[in-house]
Amino acid sequence: MDQFIISLLEIKEAIKFEGSIEDLKESGLFVSYCKSKKLIAIVLPNHLNKKDRSEYVEYLVRIAKKYIKENTQVRSWADFQKQKDTRKVHKMLHEYGVTAELFPLECLTEQKKLSSRSKTSLTMPEFYEMCQIQFHFQGSFLSFKKFVQRQYGSFAEYCILKGYDINSSKWESDETAIRVAKKLGSINAVKEKSKSLYKYLVDRKLLEEAFPRSRT
Repeated sequence: MDQFIISLLEIKEAIKFEGSIEDLKESGLFVSYCKSKKLIAIVLPNHLNKKDRSEYVEYLVRIAKKYIKENTQVRSWADFQKQKDTRKVHKMLHEYGVTAELFPLECLTEQKKLSSRSKTSLTMPEFYEMCQIQFHFQGSFLSFKKFVQRQYGSFAEYCILKGYDINSSKWESDETAIRVAKKLGSINAVKEKSKSLYKYLVDRKLLEEAFPRSRT
């Protein structure tokens, strides 16, 4: 499928569009062009309005299903990702929700696995997917992480606020680690709730700064 990729600049020149690339995205004309020429433009979902996004999704689903029909060795989303000619498009297809249309049983199985886990367990990718489905968040994973940071300080702080387990294994900064530790309330709470946070604080000699009056 990667051989069908075309840039927005190429589309702009082909249809002699006089506006900017951003204007082209907003116009939705590139969707019509891609459909007529059986091409794919790499565009994030949040760059399109609802109507154009819906039309583009239908088109992407259709050509992806055709690809799978012609490539019988592709029996799962993992197989689809591994193909040499889907390396550039598979991420965008996932962001448009095409995965569920291609392999609905596989997605249902993953949802069941998630629902069978502890109700207090939540990872950042799961939180991102949940917000895409339930709250129609259209940004990329990176923009979502920045959104969470703006709203809550960090994903760990969101988890504390909502009563989820702290699944963070990497700590972005001393400031974040100290802030999270203080919200947990004590060294013992840090030990209990997050081994990675406790190790980070110990290794960087930050326990005293987080809990200046604590000795245990």
